[in-house]
Amino acid sequence: MKAIAARLTNEADQYAARIAPVAKEAGIKPPDVLRNDLGVRVSHMRPQDGFDFDRSDLDDQIASHEKAVRSEDVMTRQEYSQPLMGVAHAAQDLIRRNLADLRALRQQMGTAR
Repeated sequence: MKAIAARLTNEADQYAARIAPVAKEAGIKPPDVLRNDLGVRVSHMRPQDGFDFDRSDLDDQIASHEKAVRSEDVMTRQEYSQPLMGVAHAAQDLIRRNLADLRALRQQMGTAR
């Protein structure tokens, strides 16, 4: 779990650095605070540890990646700049690959403790 979490964090940081100038050019300002729903999920996970925390985090990551895949369809119906759409489409392959990896890890974890 730690290895995949580290890889996802590293890839997210790299992607954020890549998309930041394109988003700025398009006039998009990313939020500087955690969305309320994410804050609630994090607060529910805080008392957990070990396997329970890993499983909750993994389920949350899977849900977030599934939402990102669904949002691609919405983005294609909006009118955004070509550079922004290019970066967003490039991310979809990464998101889909990570989603498959997360699902495989979830299946490996099963319900074993």
